[in-house]
Amino acid sequence: MLKAAGLIVILTASVSAAFINTRAYKRSLSVNEGTLELIRYIRTRILYFHDSLSEIYSDFENAALDRCGLLSEIREKGFMVSVSESRYSGFFGKSTLQKLKLFGKKLGKTSVEEQIGNCDVCIAVLEDEVSKMRAELPLKTRMYSSLCIISGMGAALLLI
Repeated sequence: MLKAAGLIVILTASVSAAFINTRAYKRSLSVNEGTLELIRYIRTRILYFHDSLSEIYSDFENAALDRCGLLSEIREKGFMVSVSESRYSGFFGKSTLQKLKLFGKKLGKTSVEEQIGNCDVCIAVLEDEVSKMRAELPLKTRMYSSLCIISGMGAALLLI
């Protein structure tokens, strides 16, 4: 009886781990999509309205960026500092993160034309990242599910 309960606990934990990993990947995807939307918004506001960054950040809304807290951090500390923080940097790939940091470093400090060019570079990088993540989503979901269940069954076999 005790072994059966242990098996159930291990298998439940492994299935839960699969769901947690899949959810984390989806959250990372939604943060990348939200950041892409933010940079497109920044580009439009700079190009057509020549708004200040504080005005742009205060007017922008995105549920994914709000949920993770990145948008409020951007409003308080600025783009580069916020994206560089370790709790948010995990949402982005290494090369994407480097481009975002460079973008944030130049944002608001260069000419309008250069800022638009930087926005275009970041938009292209993020579009590539998002499309890659969307394509990998079904594969990652299966991989996390399979890996967690196999490890759970392996642990269950050790109990027997």
